[in-house]
Amino acid sequence: MKKYYYSFLMVIFCQAMYGQMNYQAIVFDDFGEPLSSSTVGVRASIHLNTPNGTISYQETQSVVTDDFGRLNLVIGDGVSTIGSYASVPRTGLHFLEIEVDVDGGANYTSLSTVEIQSAFKADEIDPIFDASPAGGITNADIANWNNPPGGAGTVIAIDNSNFQTEPISDFNMINIQEPLVLTSNYFSFNRDGLLVSGGAMSSTNGSTVDFGDNTTVSNVSFSNIEISGFKITFVNCDFSGNIEFPDECNIVGGRFLNCTATTPSVNNWILSISGCDVDNSTIARVQSMSNCLIEDSTIGESNSYNAENIHNCTINDSEFFNTGMFTNNVCDDVYVEIRNDQNFGIIEGNTFEGLFTGKNTIVEVNRNSSQAEHKMRISDNHFWSSAGDYSIVLNGTYSNSTFDSMVFIDGNSFSRGISAIDNNTNSVYLFVRNNTVQNTTSGIGVNSGGFAVVTDNFNIP
Repeated sequence: MKKYYYSFLMVIFCQAMYGQMNYQAIVFDDFGEPLSSSTVGVRASIHLNTPNGTISYQETQSVVTDDFGRLNLVIGDGVSTIGSYASVPRTGLHFLEIEVDVDGGANYTSLSTVEIQSAFKADEIDPIFDASPAGGITNADIANWNNPPGGAGTVIAIDNSNFQTEPISDFNMINIQEPLVLTSNYFSFNRDGLLVSGGAMSSTNGSTVDFGDNTTVSNVSFSNIEISGFKITFVNCDFSGNIEFPDECNIVGGRFLNCTATTPSVNNWILSISGCDVDNSTIARVQSMSNCLIEDSTIGESNSYNAENIHNCTINDSEFFNTGMFTNNVCDDVYVEIRNDQNFGIIEGNTFEGLFTGKNTIVEVNRNSSQAEHKMRISDNHFWSSAGDYSIVLNGTYSNSTFDSMVFIDGNSFSRGISAIDNNTNSVYLFVRNNTVQNTTSGIGVNSGGFAVVTDNFNIP
């Protein structure tokens, strides 16, 4: 029976850079049926420049069609009869001619000739690319980018076996694999822009770890250690024991548990603590605390200007010293004290219920400085005091020949206690107005006259 063949699919893809080419066709018999499971002889030739040009490479193969008559070739895998596949020029035009003997021999008949480009064009030199800086990229450059030798972006694993010796550069990413215990000061992290994560660091003798400038530290536990650096950001870290924090650091998330937090001097600050749990801890110098749960803790120092802004926190059994702004907090058994050098203060929008252990007042303003400039506003709070105690106590001499002091107590509600206010001051301009007082022994606690203006308050017996 006479058989014939028909090319159904030409070259379907070509791999570049001296890669082989895959070619597929379907062979039919003279009844139009696929010639299945038959041995076919194939000769492939690559012509240069024209379909009938010089043959740069030629090979032969014996191929068995599949059940559907498909002929699958890998050009470059056959037996070479002219040249070598690797030596085909990578420039100019190329044409692939496929010849077939359907009887499996070497009596070939041309099946098709098609232009091929991708396998060889990929190897041509692009003059624009070659003239650009990218043309100078070497394999060594690529290896360094994939695995930079200690440069920016390198990920370095640190454990007890190498943390003292591993070289660290600016902008490295450091992963602490296990708890590290320092017995001496550690300065390997004294670099710029590090990303440090995982593990724990502690000290047996109060040693210092220096994080350089603008480092971000995440998910690290610290205990009994001094932390040095500048503008460090701590994310989801835990702190316990005695911790000395670097100046102008920020703490986001995480927890203070049984922690005494200080800074190197009264002129250094923790800039902000937000979204943290603070439990049974003392934080001496912090400018702002927000959205924290604070329990059984002391914030600020009784002798220094501290804690400028405490807001949106839930607070239980804790005391605060020298706050500039104490706003929108929910407080249970809390003591807030303003002392000496604090020149302004706003206590606003809070809910206070109950007194801190050992205190007989919720808010106490103590001022005896010779520089008695003082502006204080206590407004829109809700106070629930205890029987026999006070919600607000004002103490001290508030003015001199240079400075005047004004205290506004406005729009609050007071419940229970001896009186809402215990006023032990003189020479202060005191304005008490628009407050509501309920179930106190002596009402508002301040009479009009002298430097006091008491007006528009509502007393519910």
